[in-house]
Order: sequence, then C-alpha cells, then structure tokens
Amino acid sequence: MDFKEIKELSKECSVLIVEDDKVVRESLKRLFSLFFHSIEEAENGKEGLNKYIEKNYDLVITDITMPVMGGFEMIEELKKIKAQQKIIVLSAHNDSENLQKMIELNIDGFVAKPIHKEQLFQELQKVLERIRAEKLIKSYRQILEDEVKRTKEELKRNFFINNLTSLPNREALKEKLNEWSGGILLVDIKNFSSINLVYGDEGGNYVLKEFGKFLQKFAPIYHIDGDIFALLVNNIEAERIAQDIMHEVKKFVVFYENNEIEVTLTIAVSTVRPLLKTAFVELKELKKQKFSLGKYTQDLPTEKMHIKIQRYLPLLNMALKRDWIVPYFQPIVDNVTKKVTKYEALVRIVDDKGVVHPAYEFIEVAKLSGLIDEITAVVIEKVFQRVTKDIKVSINLDEHDLQNQNFLNFIDKVAKKNRINPSCVTFEILENIQTANLQVVAQNIEEIKKMGFSIAIDDFGAQCSNFERIHEIDADIIKIDGKFIKDIVYNEKSLNVVKAICAFAKSMNAKIIAEFVSDEEIYKIVRELEIDCSQGFYFSYPRKDFYKPVVND
Repeated sequence: MDFKEIKELSKECSVLIVEDDKVVRESLKRLFSLFFHSIEEAENGKEGLNKYIEKNYDLVITDITMPVMGGFEMIEELKKIKAQQKIIVLSAHNDSENLQKMIELNIDGFVAKPIHKEQLFQELQKVLERIRAEKLIKSYRQILEDEVKRTKEELKRNFFINNLTSLPNREALKEKLNEWSGGILLVDIKNFSSINLVYGDEGGNYVLKEFGKFLQKFAPIYHIDGDIFALLVNNIEAERIAQDIMHEVKKFVVFYENNEIEVTLTIAVSTVRPLLKTAFVELKELKKQKFSLGKYTQDLPTEKMHIKIQRYLPLLNMALKRDWIVPYFQPIVDNVTKKVTKYEALVRIVDDKGVVHPAYEFIEVAKLSGLIDEITAVVIEKVFQRVTKDIKVSINLDEHDLQNQNFLNFIDKVAKKNRINPSCVTFEILENIQTANLQVVAQNIEEIKKMGFSIAIDDFGAQCSNFERIHEIDADIIKIDGKFIKDIVYNEKSLNVVKAICAFAKSMNAKIIAEFVSDEEIYKIVRELEIDCSQGFYFSYPRKDFYKPVVND
C-alpha cells in the first residue's frame, strides 16, 4: 500500500459514497478528501442512483443494507447504465450468499465492516489502478481513432485531388458526374510531349500548374490525366466556352527559366451521356483527324466501331463456343476453259436460328478483340477436311498469321492429318503488310511455299501499292481489288489501273484473278485483258457446297 500512489491515482477521479450510516459516511468523506478531487454522498440506493444518472462517477463505494433501496438493487441499475462501472462494497455481512451476489454483479472490491483503513486503502489502490488503466486505454483508443480519422481524411483528399496541380482529379469528377446534368469539355495540351522533351519534367509540370490556373476562370476544372483537363459546363454554353478557351489560349504564355512557352490545344465537347466516355471518344477522333475542336456525335467512326463491338463480340464468342463458324465457297473460273479452277473459302457465322452473318459484319471486331486467330484456325481445319485432289481452295490469312512460327507448324500439322496435297491450297494475304514486318512475313511466306502451298496477294490496288514490296513477297497469284473491276466498264481510270496491275503481274509470272465480276459486260472486258481467272456474283454467290456454275460463251 502506497499513500502517494493512491493520491496520484485518485487526483483526477470522482467518487460517490452511498451509506445510510451518517457517521461512517462523514468519516469516509473526510478520509477521501485527502485523495479525490470530487466527492459526493447519498443516504440510500435510490438517492445514489439518481445522482449517478445526473453525473457518472469513476468510483462508487456503497453499503448493501440501506432503506428505500439497498446496495445490490442500486448496483444492478448502475450496471445497466455502465456495465464496467467500478464499485467497492462496504458491509458487515460477508456470508456466502452476499459474497455470491457480489461475484454475480462483478463487484471490483469488498471491505468488511467495521472498516479497517489498511484494508480499505488496499482495495482502493487496486480499483484505482484499474480505473487508470481503463482511462489510458480509452485515451489511446481516442488518439488512435483521431489518427485514423485524420489519415482517412488525408487519404480521401489525396484520392480526390491531383497531387501536382492540387485540382480535383478523375475520381472527384466521377463523383460529380453522378449529379451533373450539363456537358463536359476535355482539354488536351496538344504540344505537351514537345514541351516535356525541351524543358524536362520540371518544365512540363510547371506548365501544367500554370495552365490549370488559366482554365479555372472558364468553368469548374478537374485535372484528370497527365495533360488532360475536364471542365463542367452548361449544355447551351459548352461550344462557346470551348471557342473562348481556344481564343484566349493564343494569349496565354508560361514564363519558365527565361523562356516563353506557348501551348496548343485539342478540345472535345460532349453533352451526351455517359459524358466522360463520349468526350474521350471525341478526343480520340479529333487527334486521329488532327482537328483542334469538335463535338461528340454518335456518327463518329470510333463510336460506330464501339457499337459494332458491342453487337458482334458476344456473337463471335458464342460462335466459337457452339461451332457456328462455317466456311462458304465461291468458285473461281478460268477465263479460257470456262471451268472452275478452285474455290475461295469465305468465313461465315450461321447461328442457331439459321441466320448467316457474312464476314464484313464481324471480321474487324474479331481482329480488334484478338479472336481472329481462333477463327482462322477453325476455318483452316474445316476447309482442309474437304480438300481433295479435285477440289482446290484458297483461304484468307491475316498479316499476324504470317508473323507467327506456330501458324506454320499448325498448317503443316493439319495438312498431314488430313492427308492433303499442299498444292491444292492457296493462302491469300492483303498487300498492306507493314514495312517493319515485311522481312519476317517474306521469310515465312517462303517457308509456306516450300511446304507446297501457293500464295496470292488479295485486293491488290486497294492500298497505295508498292510494287517493289510485292516483288519481295514473290506471290504466285495477284487478285485485283474489286473496286476497280466493278467500275471497269464506265471508269477509264479504273480500266487503266487494271491494265497496269496486269502488266505488273505478268512481269512477275504471277497469275491474275479479277474479283467482283458481277455481270457479262465486266466479264467480257476481263477476258479481253487476258486476265487468267474471274470470281464474282456473275458465276455464283458463296455457298456451303462446291457449286460449279455453267459459263456461257
């Protein structure tokens, strides 16, 4: 027992003495005045409970047997208010029944009457130490809660604020857009990469900060990504504000290390929801077209492609899963013998309702979604199963296939599995092979030809044809792009292009095929130009079977 310790422990504690014996009560009050800064008293349990309801106490010291309301009854009510309330019982009754009751009520200390100071101080020190421990825990918990709250607020601020410009960021914009009914501007610094290159990251960052300040005078601003800012504007004023920014930025100059830095902008306007998505679609289109200002409409090529992806990607996935990929065949006719020399395999999707989807609907989506390899593999597997010595076919390939060594292994494996003669198969590729990939493609084409397959250049003339590059590919067949063939009767320019391609093909000893031969007039000119073969609706539409049309003289 340490009186100094008790005094230290109790100096900030309050105590309520509940005792019906006035002499004992007064004696305890005098004694506790040496320690506690706040002491109150009550004559019975009822009075003690009322005082406790008005003001909680750190410690309650109570007798058991009292008039009006006894100690145990009062303690039960106190525990309902504060389950952890610290209580010391004073009583002359220390029989087993009362002791059991004290245990049940979770009493913190017991001092028998008549009271011995030494026992009282021992119990008092023990309970006061618990009170201090709980206060410390509560204090630490509060400190921790305050720190967590502060950290959360800081994290929230950082989550919604751009660290560089201290402007609201993309997350803040997303929150705001939930309740925003107006339009949006996306402002992109067109020459920012050049600024960064010349003045470094520090110079670029300084420009972003100053440009952010410049934009603030036009509308509420958000710094959402690198050199892209968003402004929320009224729908009616959206385009006018964009034009104002374009006009004012001509006078905007950033001074950095004695240099004057000017900025050029691309501004996308959108009033169509979802605002952020449509504005970015417009911004992408503006950059592609090298325009500086434009407003989103659903007629944008990018948006049309997005709609197309949404429509056909599920169909493509389902087609691969349920085996809806079907090759259709269109005959290619020898212009001299009038007989079918081979068939071009054209990919179709035939869904569970029997609807036939031609390639132009989904092939671009297949390329963009990375499904084109699977589709090509399915087509090759199915076509190779139908190739015989009497049936020759041509199959379209993507440039990506010709860069992949695994593809070469695949066609070799499938050909051997189906025991076909590779000379019965021609692979058609487009002429617009990227220069960077030309060497690899040319090497792989050479490997394909060594296996015994033939190579055709499809849609020749569709791009800005590089005749020298075509020489490097060493194609066996050149198919003239159908847009020239279909106009050949009435368009002299188309006729001259076809003549030039024919001359080029003959110089390579390559056979020539004319696509889009749709009527007799076209067919007549094609034959006069000594083009080897023809393909088109004049002979047959693509079919599931190997149809052999009868060609009239």
